[in-house]
Amino acid sequence: MRKLLILALALVAALGVVSSASGKSRDRNHDRLPDRWERAHHLSLKVKQAKRDQDRDGLDNRGEFRARTDPRDADTDDDGIKDGKEHAGTIKSFEGGVLTIALARGGELSGTVDDRTEIECHSRGDLRARSSSGGDDGDDVNEHGDDDDDRCGTDALTVGRRVHEAELRITSAGRRFSELELLAS
Repeated sequence: MRKLLILALALVAALGVVSSASGKSRDRNHDRLPDRWERAHHLSLKVKQAKRDQDRDGLDNRGEFRARTDPRDADTDDDGIKDGKEHAGTIKSFEGGVLTIALARGGELSGTVDDRTEIECHSRGDLRARSSSGGDDGDDVNEHGDDDDDRCGTDALTVGRRVHEAELRITSAGRRFSELELLAS
């Protein structure tokens, strides 16, 4: 019985060492970027890479990881818009009229969405046309360059949906989103 108890304790201790070693190997440099992701994008596993921006697109490596973009390609999807300008964040939740966005650069932003909130749903083609026409000044332009009303409703505020831009107003009543531009899933 005593030998069985000692064997069981030794096994538990061995598993603990293996488990803590494998946990550390997932992020050896403790920059909160998984080693597997850093290896796939040819980033150092010895130096902290999270705050670097090798492709100079305005989105650091932690933001690139969250946005699922390439930290070595300023325009991962080749649509003519740099990754840092294209992706403000991702919808984390929308409950009880309160929208929470997980920001690409870290942190969260929450505010209410009501009938005064202008919600627009864009395809990547819409954004490409805006970028090439010198737009992005608030004009709605579809992929053919025409004025277009891309409004959509709160049913588009689904978890995981990408947010291109969000304008939050802070009033005496609290935080309220006045405009939201969403990207097609």
